[in-house]
Amino acid sequence: MASFCSSCGTETVQNQFHCSTCGAQIIEAMPASDQVVLEGRERRFLYDSTPLLEARKTVYLDPNDPEVARANSPFDPSKIPQEGDLVPGNCVWVSFAYPGPIPAHVRGGTFESNITGDWLIGRPKTEVNQILGAPFVQVREIQDLGGFTIFLSLYKEEFGLFKQKVRVAGVWFDEYDVAFRIEDHVNAYLG
Repeated sequence: MASFCSSCGTETVQNQFHCSTCGAQIIEAMPASDQVVLEGRERRFLYDSTPLLEARKTVYLDPNDPEVARANSPFDPSKIPQEGDLVPGNCVWVSFAYPGPIPAHVRGGTFESNITGDWLIGRPKTEVNQILGAPFVQVREIQDLGGFTIFLSLYKEEFGLFKQKVRVAGVWFDEYDVAFRIEDHVNAYLG
């Protein structure tokens, strides 16, 4: 079923947060009075089972839906989930499994070699800090992407004869401090 921007009338696409024509916020239809509204952070899914874009969505459900019974079940982000565990819909672990022990090439690698690749996807921040050191800019909230709040921590290495050069990398985390992306071009975030 097609939906349209309430401000300018432009047709919108599913999961669109702002109108591509006028920039107005797209407001979803209201649920029926007998439906339960669940946001991504309230929803629970089996560990490593569901695409993040799907799991983080707000849904309107019948009160008898099994998902309503699972909603807000306990979750401890300090513990690595196991197969069969439930995780929130806005946690990286809903889509990515914990990758296991830190590889030897990462443990023995340089800062420069460790700010590339995907070795950290699904790792808790404590493990990332073991390899990259403590962030010099501690967890900056960037934005809420429709139920998925992301944070950026900046890490640096000083190098050169008198440590006059600096290499900076950013690691993106979800609100449970689980890493999902690393980037070495972070100057735009330093302002």
